[in-house]
Amino acid sequence: MKIAILTALASLVLIGIAAAGEMQGTIKSVDMDKHMITLDDGMSVMTNKDVKLDSVMKGDHVKIMTDAKKMGTMVEKTK
Repeated sequence: MKIAILTALASLVLIGIAAAGEMQGTIKSVDMDKHMITLDDGMSVMTNKDVKLDSVMKGDHVKIMTDAKKMGTMVEKTK
C-alpha cells in the first residue's frame, strides 16, 4: 500500500515538472504593479510576486521559466 502511494506522489511531481515550460523573446513592456511581462510577439506572462522585475526592461532579450499554471517563476536576460 505504501509503495502505491509513493508511486502516485512521484508521478504527480513528475507531471508537474513536465508541465512547466520556458519561453524566450524580446520584452515589449513590463507592468511592475501587475507583475506582467509582454513580449514583442504578443505573448504575456504574469509572474509570481517573488520574481524581481526591476532588472529587466523594454528591449531586453529574456528567457522566462513557467510553472504548470503558466505563471512566470524566473526571468533571465539572454543575449
